[in-house]
Amino acid sequence: MTGEGIKDAAYVLIGLTFLSAFAQRRVEHAADRDIRREVHGGYVKTMVRSRGIFGLLVGESSTTRIAGAGFLTQDLPFKLEPGGGSRARVGKLELDFRDFTLRTLPLRSLRATIPAVTLDVNQALWNDRIVLRSAGEGTAVAVVDEAGLRMFVAQKYPQYKDLELRLTPGTASLSAQAALFGLPARVEATGGVQVRDGRYLDAVNTIMRLNGKEAAASLTQSIVRTLNPVLDIDKDLGLGGYIYMTRAEIGQGILTVFGRATIPRAKPFMENKP
Repeated sequence: MTGEGIKDAAYVLIGLTFLSAFAQRRVEHAADRDIRREVHGGYVKTMVRSRGIFGLLVGESSTTRIAGAGFLTQDLPFKLEPGGGSRARVGKLELDFRDFTLRTLPLRSLRATIPAVTLDVNQALWNDRIVLRSAGEGTAVAVVDEAGLRMFVAQKYPQYKDLELRLTPGTASLSAQAALFGLPARVEATGGVQVRDGRYLDAVNTIMRLNGKEAAASLTQSIVRTLNPVLDIDKDLGLGGYIYMTRAEIGQGILTVFGRATIPRAKPFMENKP
């Protein structure tokens, strides 16, 4: 190759590098913009890692990571939408949200890794929109601390006053003032939690005391039935379709929920009408 040929090749290489960097910034900006429409306060930041120097020019990203903290939101931001057009492929989408509130539940963290995600590249580059077309199934881990869980339980069950809650390995302990059979009573309960049908988190193996005396098993079961599910991941958090719970663990001061994660399809317009 002549000197002029080498020079021209270098210019082409520099041009492609700038074009790839431009594509990366456009995708990051579009994702941040879409997410900010759904969240209030705090911060969010999208980081796209291209697959190779010119990955985005051929529609390839090895990892797209969306991190955020300190915000409030009613729903996670993305859903799959049908459509054609050119697609960019993301090897894995990572979500890393910390110290945020999802509806009425303050979460210490929510981390998910979702493989094989595709998005409409034209919408991202030219319309500042992230339109997802498909997604694989990955994993998710959510952590709630004692204070966050107490706030959630107090709002979901307002009939229980002066509520106190403690989490120790394998056991949740709750104490509250309530009216039973028309009379005031101090209710104390200890037990574990169990995932049901991927959607519900139930209180199990519960022992209950009323005004310091152990309650009959039949009464305990009757009260627990009115409380379960303690958490409905779809109704309470709007995560149906995003996360399928597989197990839950109570640790020192924290509740950790593990599950499978993906991105659900958007409901047709008419299905969203009341």
